[in-house]
Amino acid sequence: MGLKEMCSKVILRPPLVLGLLLATVLLGLYFSGSISSWSPMGNSFAYDQYSLPRCGLAIRFGTNPFTSTADYPQYGHFAVHWVSQPMLCVLAGVPLSYLSPQLELLFTTVFYWSIHLWILVVFGTRLSSNSGAVTRFRVRDWFVRDYVMFACLGFFFPWYVLYVLGQYHALAVLAFALALSCESRLVSGFALSAIGKPVLAPAALVLLVAKKWQVFFKLLLICMACYLPWFFLRYDVGRGLFFGWNESFLTFFELSSMLTKFSVVGWNQEMGWSKVFDEFSSPANHYPLRMFLALIPVLYAVLLAWQKKFHLALGVSVLWFFFLYGRGHEYHVTLYLPLLAFMYCEESGRYRNGWTVVLAFLAASPTVFPLILKIYEFPNAKLASNDAMRNANPFLYWLFLLHKPILAPLLLARIFYVESASSFVVLMKKSFNSSLLLKISRRQSLSR
Repeated sequence: MGLKEMCSKVILRPPLVLGLLLATVLLGLYFSGSISSWSPMGNSFAYDQYSLPRCGLAIRFGTNPFTSTADYPQYGHFAVHWVSQPMLCVLAGVPLSYLSPQLELLFTTVFYWSIHLWILVVFGTRLSSNSGAVTRFRVRDWFVRDYVMFACLGFFFPWYVLYVLGQYHALAVLAFALALSCESRLVSGFALSAIGKPVLAPAALVLLVAKKWQVFFKLLLICMACYLPWFFLRYDVGRGLFFGWNESFLTFFELSSMLTKFSVVGWNQEMGWSKVFDEFSSPANHYPLRMFLALIPVLYAVLLAWQKKFHLALGVSVLWFFFLYGRGHEYHVTLYLPLLAFMYCEESGRYRNGWTVVLAFLAASPTVFPLILKIYEFPNAKLASNDAMRNANPFLYWLFLLHKPILAPLLLARIFYVESASSFVVLMKKSFNSSLLLKISRRQSLSR
């Protein structure tokens, strides 16, 4: 599809235009910093922004990428000590490390904004009008809920939090959107997920059930190329590239596994299911329960793939992340953006209703954290810890804690209801047609 044709499709869809405008407003508000207090992490400016360029510097100068935060403190004002999969350091970190910290910040922010717009466009252009084909810009050709839906998808507040933190989680969202958008982008979506955050890993089962053998084996080779060299190859400026067991990469796996399993109890106002269960038990005790809950969407995704609902199965499979991952931050909710856009704009129209709009509103809206901060006059976000919020107002605290985690089971239940209802209708029609044919054949036999 050419740029001119794409622009014409966008212009003919006023709800999509509204979403794009609000996404741009969100970017402007980020630069102004005027709504940063709406999130507990709103003051953590560029918290993760400089980790990847520093990792790129480590690759360029032959030092350990897993200690790059300490080795290159001069690049940017802050970076976290854990890094993304090292291949991302090579492919993205190295080019970014040639930019100044200020230019790198601007470049990645605009890139994340472009991802947001692209997701809205790629799914929003599938939306059809209420009265059939649209030949001109007519507001009345669209449902009110279409405007509300794209207003939520455009002014998606967790995306603002992603801007603030400079979070490379945006690449995981892009990978998911690529896989959902069309079959020709499957390999690129899965490959990007493999070198960034492997949220699409369980969806490999969906590929197998759907008999996407070519895609599966391509991805297997890509994953081997991305991971195996880091086990058996080492590098430094003096010796160059040489064989040797890379113990640092094992540390990377250990750290990744720990962050997936366990949260830090009571720290940083996290809001995942792990944090909810922390209220009743220790992370080590409720980890098996979260494993079980994460298995449910994966198995259901396999069932949907068996029923020839491939892209919906891909979408459902990613819900495992919200049940299992131990660190539930607000920016993680951005993973819902492509899924909600895909569902609402699906050709069948089964999800183009108020229920999906409500789920989108829950995903897009800020939590009650700023209300707690204002009413109880906490001097800053850091002092409003989980314990402090609970002691101040248990009701508001639980409203804050459950606001985002509740989305995963609600979304899973909604999809199950819609798909089961449609399957039931098809089954009833088949049964009715079979019984009708049986009656006709009996009458014909009696007449003979």
